[in-house]
Amino acid sequence: MSAERLAALIRDALIGYQDIAFACAIVGAVLLMAGSTGRVTSEIAVMGIAGATALAVVDLVYVTKRVIPRIYLLDAAAEGVIIAGWLVAWLLG
Repeated sequence: MSAERLAALIRDALIGYQDIAFACAIVGAVLLMAGSTGRVTSEIAVMGIAGATALAVVDLVYVTKRVIPRIYLLDAAAEGVIIAGWLVAWLLG
């Protein structure tokens, strides 16, 4: 593989990472706004649950494949707490 091709692959991976990070930041901001104002609709709760589930699944899959270290299981556990919180908010809302 040429250095040019490798550089292109790295650049593409970084762009993809930045896109995902930006999307997570936007979703997180919307969820914080909804939670702080007490306006938690079913759609907002589902977005919170789905987002946390997606992040937990990524952690679990990549830890299982030994791509990332096992410490990421703590992140998956934290996502579980967030999922539980959104479920409670949804059921009580």
